[in-house]
Order: sequence, then structure tokens, then C-alpha cells
Amino acid sequence: MVFTLARRPNRAPVRAWNTTCIFLRVFLNVERSHTVPYRQSLRMATAIAVLSLLPPAKMHAQETFLRHDIDIGFAGAHALQSHDLDNDGDLDIIGAGLTVDAISWWENDPINGLTWTPHTVSDTFNGARFVDAADLDGDGDLDLFGAAASDDLVSWWENTSGDASAWTQHPVDIDFDFAMHLHAADLDADGDLDLMGAALKGDAIHWWENTDGDGSVWTEHIIDEAFDGARHVCSVDLDGDGDLDLLGSAYIADDVKWWENTAGDATTWELHTVDEDFDGVNVVMPVDIDGDNDVDLLGAADVADDIVVWFNEEGDGLTWERVSIAENFDGAFSIMPADMDGDGDTDVLGAATEANQMVWWENKNGLGNSWDDHIIDEEFDSPMVINVADLDADGDLDVIGGSFGGEIVWWETDPPALPVELVSFDAVVNRGEVVLRWETASELNNAGFELQHKPGPRGQQAEAQWGIMGFVKGAGTDNTRRKYQRVLSDLQPGNHRFRLKQIDFDGAFDYSPVVEVVLAASGKQTMSSLYPNPFNPAAKFYLTLASQQEVNIEVYNALGQRVTQLFRGVLEANQVHTFDFEASGLPGGLYLINATGQNFSTTQRAMYLK
Repeated sequence: MVFTLARRPNRAPVRAWNTTCIFLRVFLNVERSHTVPYRQSLRMATAIAVLSLLPPAKMHAQETFLRHDIDIGFAGAHALQSHDLDNDGDLDIIGAGLTVDAISWWENDPINGLTWTPHTVSDTFNGARFVDAADLDGDGDLDLFGAAASDDLVSWWENTSGDASAWTQHPVDIDFDFAMHLHAADLDADGDLDLMGAALKGDAIHWWENTDGDGSVWTEHIIDEAFDGARHVCSVDLDGDGDLDLLGSAYIADDVKWWENTAGDATTWELHTVDEDFDGVNVVMPVDIDGDNDVDLLGAADVADDIVVWFNEEGDGLTWERVSIAENFDGAFSIMPADMDGDGDTDVLGAATEANQMVWWENKNGLGNSWDDHIIDEEFDSPMVINVADLDADGDLDVIGGSFGGEIVWWETDPPALPVELVSFDAVVNRGEVVLRWETASELNNAGFELQHKPGPRGQQAEAQWGIMGFVKGAGTDNTRRKYQRVLSDLQPGNHRFRLKQIDFDGAFDYSPVVEVVLAASGKQTMSSLYPNPFNPAAKFYLTLASQQEVNIEVYNALGQRVTQLFRGVLEANQVHTFDFEASGLPGGLYLINATGQNFSTTQRAMYLK
């Protein structure tokens, strides 16, 4: 089911790239003045080729995206990949959950992507940052490998049954300082898959040789231990000499660099610089953007809010030209190349954590110097992952996304006809109550509308989940205009967001655009709880007063020592005053936020998880 108003037509994805790189992005506090987003996007390939074009899919003149939920409780979702893990002929999804310390996979059953069965591989993989699949033991089925930042751990899980029903965990490295990202490839060209990784606090790029070819013995090799804030690594033949080099990004140093495999067997390496000023670089991946048959680079940086391409000018990896694709993509976090419009060149998909957007950019002339943006979803809270796969087996590419709040979602391309035409949807405040109003031009098999609500403003990295506020029966099938209204009472002062979940009689559903209102206080004195709580590294709260007065807001640690003053000044009565507590320079632990006025004093507790 699709709301007409809630979708912007775009052209369909036709082909996707399987790359030899893996990308991870993460939320993590490092020795910097802001939070590190780092995250991942890729479908794993073990071939040496930079890109291999999938068989042509069916083409569409126009396209919309229909959202389907897979999971809503996989907190800290990272590194979503798509593979046929159980070998049943359809594509499943695997993921790493930072907050839930889990490696999980979702079984696509049946093949159309509408029903998903979750399976947990491990729920004790502390600070799970990354996961992907490859045949590490050479027995013909897909195993899993992952990185756990909090445990400094690199592990792989043997698919012992071959159908993903039983797993045996094997450690590769137990002291890889804040393991962030991994990649599998035959780096030494001996016929088996090795692993390579990036460690953020260790500033390290290492690779582990699959010594016996079956994953039983791993020999560690150091490539670089001065790559400040190493974030991502992958293999690619950047200089065109037939062997695999390594490509990496360093979040702290703002660096993009590559290491030339000078001997061809991964025994000696020579460092080359691509860019030393890509502020807060999360990921860099290889792709031929301009169609000249050499390897260009695509990157995203959340501090620079930018997605860029570096053109490999001479084809040997020594001269690079940087061109921006999206200069104001707020919190640029995850990227994926794919031929979205089926014209034979490479387009780009991206996720922005601060802007809450999933977008793709059309490579207009195939040369990578002219781009048009197309919205996939502009109300997806704190997206951490974007990827593509044909999840419903209909011959075109769908879009996969994961949010830090725990939502695993896919957007179907080329959905069925639009049965509910939404003319308008808004929310207004009337005497302390919120009135939701919407109108439809026509309805087909419409069971009704579930009213969903989320407190707090946009842009929080760990927001509350959507809650249900009621249900309004639909008109079934009706070609006349209909108006609906629902009044919501007893909401606390502050920001409130609302959306409609339109549900068909057969259970299919879709969401309306999100509307937001602010409820002001009315003669009451209130200090809200912090959200999110626990938090990392920032949280918000609001204060309302019954009368105008001078207010002092201070923060104390668990020992009762004052650590900072958030505010001192006069606040107006009957208004919602919002405050931020930014703790990135403080140690983790319990903090007390105390607000004192002329006739009140109140305290809220906040837990900083660093």
C-alpha cells in the first residue's frame, strides 16, 4: 500500500555493483570534539575485480519506493548485508547491533521479502560494529566474520550445518584495539580467503593470513599502526598491476590512503596518499564512476557533510582529482554505488544521520561531474546503513536501511498501484490538545489508519520508538473525498511527531509523511527527563516555568562535584525551553542535572555510556 503524497517518483534501479570492499560506520566516542559515526555498506565479493556488473534487470520508466519493516528492536543497527545465508535461493539479511551486542540474520521467507524470521548468531559480541559473510573454511557454504569494538575482538562463525541453523565461533584476534571494520579477500594470492581490518584506537591496519586455508590458523601481519583513527579498509587493484592493494580511511586524521602491494604477495607495502583533508571520513570505496575502466574512489564524511568522488587521473593511483557530489548532506554516513536508473553508468546512494535522509544521486552524463538527487525517504531517523539487493526477486534492486534506534527496513521499488490517495495530513494545537487532520481523494481496500506518535525533536541519535495512539477505520473502497480527524489529549509539553500507518485488509501497509508540533506549557513548572537516556555523547531536556524568573542549571558527577554550568539567566513563563547536555569531554558514568530557580529546585539523572 502506498500513499500518493508520501512518495516521490524516481526511476528504478536496474543493476547493482558487487564490490570487493566492505564498509562500516559507527557511533562511537573518540579523542575528538564530536561523536564518530561509522558504518557499513556492501555486498561481499571475493573476486579481485573492482566491480562486477550483475545481469540486466527489468527497466522502469518511473519509480517509487514502498517501505517495509523487517525489525524495530535491533538497537545500534550496523553493517547490513544481503546474502543467501541458508542456501534456499533467496536473499536474507545479516547485521551487527552495536547497542544489543549482537550478530543476527533475518530469513527471507517466503521469497517476496514480506515475512522475515530473526535468528541470533551471538548476543555477547560486545560493541558489535561489523559483520559480513564469506566462505572462510572453503567448504562451499557462507560463514560469518565480525568485529566487536568493546571486546577488541575479531571472530568468525563457522556455518557448521551449511544452512545457517548452527554456528561455531572461532577467534581470529583478541587484542585488536577497538576493532571497527573487516574485509575478506585473497590478499596473498594463495587461493584462500584472508581477513584484513581497521582498529580505531589502535590506529592500525592489519591483515590475517588464513594459513591452512580452512580458518583454523591465522597469522597476523601489520601494515600500518600510525593511521590515526583507522576506520575502514578494503582491497582493490588500484594501480592496475594485477594484485590486490589496500585502501583505507582514518577518521581522526581525515585521511584517505592506499598501500601498494609491491611484491604482489602481501609481504611488502608502499604507502600513497589520496586526500589528507576529508573531515571526519567514514568510508571510502572503489568504483569506476566515469566509465574509463580504471578505479576511482567514492567517499563519505560526516563532519564535512559531504559525499565526494576522487578520479584516478592516470589510472595508476598516483594522481587524484576530487569532485563533490553532495556538499551539504548533513551527517553523511553510508554510501553505496548502483545503477539506479538502468542507463549503464554508476549512480550513488547515501544515508545522512543528521538529516534523517536516504537519497540517491543520478550520474546524469555518466562522467561523474553532474548529479541530480532523488529522495528515497526523508523521515528515516538516524540512518546508519544503506545497501541494495533484489529482496523480492522481481528483477529490480530494492533499498535496505538500518537506523541507530533499531529499525531494519527495506524499500520496495516498483510497488503495486497506489490505492490510497492522501490529499493532506497536518497537526494543529488547540487548547493544549493536538488535532490530527487528514483527507483522502480515494481509497481501495483500506482497513484504516493507525495513529503513531514519537516524542522529542528530530535528529536525536537514539530516539524513542514510534508508539500507537489509536486506530481510525478506513472507508474500504471509495472514490469520493473523505476527511478524518482525531483529537489527542494528555500529551506532555515539548516536541511531538505524528504519522499515519495506512493498513490494507490484507495486512499490507505504508506510512504517511511525518508532521510535528510543539506543545507549550500552561501554568505548570516541569523539568523533563533527558532523552535519550542512557546517551552518548549528547542528550536533551526541556524546562517550563509557571512564572518568569532567573534559573541556574548545573551538572554534577556521582561524587557531587560540579562539572559544568549549562545555563544561567532569565527564562520566560509558559514556554518550552530546550537544553543540550554535551558530554563528549567527560568520562562515562552517572550525572545529575540540577535546575534551580527563585521558587523551585529539581534534579534529573543522566547515564553517559562512553
